[in-house]
Amino acid sequence: MTVPRELGIFSSIPLIQLDFGTFAKALKLSFAEDVADTALIELIYSCVLDPKKNKISVRKDTASYIMNHQKGGNPRQDVTKSGGKMSVKTLVSNFQARIIPNINDINIIGLINFFSALIKNDNKLEPHREKLLGLASEEKLPEFLAMVFKHSLNVQNIYENQTASKFKSKKIINQGSLLELAKTRLPDPDVPEEPTEIEQAYVSALMAVWAQKHGRNYFNKNMLKDYPQDDEFHEEQRRYFYAAEEVRHAVREIDDGTDFQELKDEIYEGIKENWQDAYPSGEKRLREVLKEVTKVILHGCRLERETELVKNPVRKGVCHFLVNDGKISGWVRKDDGQSV
Repeated sequence: MTVPRELGIFSSIPLIQLDFGTFAKALKLSFAEDVADTALIELIYSCVLDPKKNKISVRKDTASYIMNHQKGGNPRQDVTKSGGKMSVKTLVSNFQARIIPNINDINIIGLINFFSALIKNDNKLEPHREKLLGLASEEKLPEFLAMVFKHSLNVQNIYENQTASKFKSKKIINQGSLLELAKTRLPDPDVPEEPTEIEQAYVSALMAVWAQKHGRNYFNKNMLKDYPQDDEFHEEQRRYFYAAEEVRHAVREIDDGTDFQELKDEIYEGIKENWQDAYPSGEKRLREVLKEVTKVILHGCRLERETELVKNPVRKGVCHFLVNDGKISGWVRKDDGQSV
């Protein structure tokens, strides 16, 4: 994977594919002011409309599906049904008037570098790569963003199950019930030496934590060797992730994962206020959430009631699943340190 050295705040977004959800997330980070997901998507959609046409309305739940790459959101269909114009001239003009004024100047280079890295990494863009990268400059920013947006609509805005495809876990049980699983001691998780594809999102979020802490625009795993305590903490988070993955895999053999989804939902409800709080840094936010998740009452979760699988490492690992799923958008925020 090609990763530029100047991603800055955009390093929290995984370089998976150039779809609309990823495009919208990057724009949101680049804006000078915070904007709700519904308002952001409606603003982007407006770039295909004439000024006199009504806006394309987006429901809150649909916006969530789109931003989290889940079924239920279809940006291409939304735009097509609106009867909007996808001509280069219309798009560039509207991006110049409606999108560019919202972008914070200090984020422009990072935004360009992020999309450039994504374009280089997405094999589906091979026929268009050279042309798109030729527009990747501040001078051509409206046209660059307009063309990136146009191409993003051609990509299915749904991730395949990020935590299922390439993790090879021991098969614990072929059939049965949670009662049988409750009697089973899961093996210690196998943690690959190098992060795998299913770790991309949450590991990127952790790298943003280290980049912020050490005053760098970009951070990678090799750089952690210079910071032994951070390196140890980082690897500990990976062990937590795979502890949770071991449980997810075992439960999937019984109920197609509905109980693990319930666990994720319950944990999210238990930690979301702590995650939303203001902190001096992303590392502080991460550590506070990891503390809180060990205290969350999960009586409403069947895995907690009927098994002894949900131990503290699993709870902490689920926090990283929530990052992978897009339920929480990493640990570093633009306002870190401003109101603490």
